[in-house]
Amino acid sequence: ETRVCQYEQTPDNHFIVDRHPAAENVWLLGGGSGHGFKHGPAVGEMMADLVLKEKEPQAIFRLARFGKQFQQAPAPAVATKKAHPRLSSW
Repeated sequence: ETRVCQYEQTPDNHFIVDRHPAAENVWLLGGGSGHGFKHGPAVGEMMADLVLKEKEPQAIFRLARFGKQFQQAPAPAVATKKAHPRLSSW
């Protein structure tokens, strides 16, 4: 049995909730560190509102708060079964 526990943290300890800088139809949500699990329902509801109602995220959650180094990310690659053969559920 294998388990994974992802731990992610932003420099200011706040979530990242924003559009991907190079792909407007891709949303990012992360940086919850150790407290992310307890905020999951609220952050999920906030993300649903942003996506479904085409709203903009609050400044405190935007990537721009970290400066240009986080704005230069390339567009995400498309995941395929060929690229990830171990994913048997596809």
